Formats: sequence, structure tokens, C-alpha cells
Amino acid sequence: MPLNSHPVSIEDDVEITQDEACTIRVTQSPGFLCHISAIVRIPISPKLLWEQCIAHPDNALIYRHMNRCSFRRVGLTDPNTGVRTVHIAHEANWRFLLFHGTFTTHLHVFEDPIHYSMKFKMVPRSGIVNKFQGEWKIDPNPQDPTGSSSVSYLEQDLALGVWMPPPLDK
Repeated sequence: MPLNSHPVSIEDDVEITQDEACTIRVTQSPGFLCHISAIVRIPISPKLLWEQCIAHPDNALIYRHMNRCSFRRVGLTDPNTGVRTVHIAHEANWRFLLFHGTFTTHLHVFEDPIHYSMKFKMVPRSGIVNKFQGEWKIDPNPQDPTGSSSVSYLEQDLALGVWMPPPLDK
């Protein structure tokens, strides 16, 4: 958790963390299904944030637990909407107690560079992650008339494909 943030509330299986630039809400369901909602205000223009953090082929370099993009193939672009399909494989780290390793997640990504949004969905495979899907959207910050900052919205579902024994399954 960042130094200036604090949990606002923890109710049953909901945790909300908030500071002046970020609000994150995590909802936990049985079976290790997590839903993550995040709103982040970032002092970068929407175009630059999209190009450098979201749609950049080497964006794995800026995410903490992601090692690399091991496969990336740009598919078709819809001529009417501009949405393009990208098939991606990311290698990431995992750690549990004294154990650690890497895993690969294969994704279908639908990038909309006109509206600075993308949807992603994991290609079904067996392994450590059972479900990984969501949507990311970037808007100009309405409180910044210069247009040099953004508001980023993330909605994401994540479920592990491994099951923990009791009492670790809570």
C-alpha cells in the first residue's frame, strides 16, 4: 500500500484503499475470485498514458510483477471502429510463503486507440490463473483544463486456478 494511502473500509470481503490520487476496491468471493475496481488520477496526458503504459509492446517493463511479454501478435483492425485485436502472452512472478516461480498468461486484447480503452480476456488454459479478464479506460481529467493529466479506470476479475487447503482458503 502506498505511504499516503489507507484502508477506508473493510467489510466482509470488500477492501477499499484510497488517497488523493487513487481509489482501489477489491471484492473477494469464494473460490479465490477477486474483482478489482480502480480509479487513478495520473499527471500524464491520456494519449501519452495510452501509448506508453497500455498499448506499448514492451509495457511489461513498467509493471512490477510482470517479467516480459513473451509473445505478441497484432491481429485484425476493424475498419469501422479502429479496434484492433492483439494476442499476447505475459510472463509474471508469483510468490506464496517460501515458494515462488513464474507463470504465463495468454490474453486476447481488444484495443480502441480512439477512445483510449481496451478489453482483455484470458485464453482458457490450465495453470495458476483460472480467470483473468477486464477493461481499462483512460479519460482526460475533468479537473485539469490543460488536458495534461488523466483519469484511468480499471475493472478486472481474477481467479486462481489452484486451491488452497483450509484454513488458507479464506
